Amino acid sequence: MCSDSRSPTTLSKLNEEEIRDLLLIVLNSHFEGQATGEAFNGAGKTDILVRVDNRNVFIGECKVYDGPKVITDAMDQLRGYLVWRDAHAALIAVIRGRKDPREALRRTVKAIKEHSSFLRESTPLDESSGRFEWTFRHGDDAEAAVKATLIGIVVRKAEQQVEHSQE
Repeated sequence: MCSDSRSPTTLSKLNEEEIRDLLLIVLNSHFEGQATGEAFNGAGKTDILVRVDNRNVFIGECKVYDGPKVITDAMDQLRGYLVWRDAHAALIAVIRGRKDPREALRRTVKAIKEHSSFLRESTPLDESSGRFEWTFRHGDDAEAAVKATLIGIVVRKAEQQVEHSQE
């Protein structure tokens, strides 16, 4: 997944569910149809669930970034979707139309670190890729830990894309 969209006019028009559906197309090309959207798992329906050999290999929650509260709420959602044997999860944050997407990424990571379930940072924020990895407490089992990845997808407006390419 790329961190800086090369199709700003296309992605900037899509809502969260439509972006999730595009991600499902890509995932299903690799996982041969085993990726599903709005799939029941744990205490709700996660945006993306990939099951291989009857085991969850990817649980993802997609959010359009609109401030730190969106991230805090997404963390709570993600924890609720995990069952006792799930050990990996992802938060996909779509950051669109911001002059400085790095600041939105920094605020996202800050919100993750301040969440009550946060345990430790695994890898620091890589602003060039929009990735950050951390470990948090499992929703059902306080002694279990879950490894998670933030995948930041930056969607610039068309005029921002032109400015960025000239830098």
